[in-house]
Amino acid sequence: MKRSIAHWLDAPADPTASDYPARPEWHTLFLYQWLKYFNNPRAEVIGAIAVPSGVLLLFMAFSLAARVLRERVGHLFAVSVTFVTLLA
Repeated sequence: MKRSIAHWLDAPADPTASDYPARPEWHTLFLYQWLKYFNNPRAEVIGAIAVPSGVLLLFMAFSLAARVLRERVGHLFAVSVTFVTLLA
């Protein structure tokens, strides 16, 4: 007899239940947890848009540094920024 993996999932949806908390999907869970640190609407905009955009620009800078700078200097730049970010 073939067993389904459905027993690992949550209970079936019950439209009459009002005590079930809404949760984001797995791919946006990090942003949901991150926004708990910001307590007003203006700070939420910074946390939801400015900080992720800054991280994206930082990754783009790593790529640009690897192409423009010599290999050793670009690698040193990427490692040092990553190390400082982890310490912060």
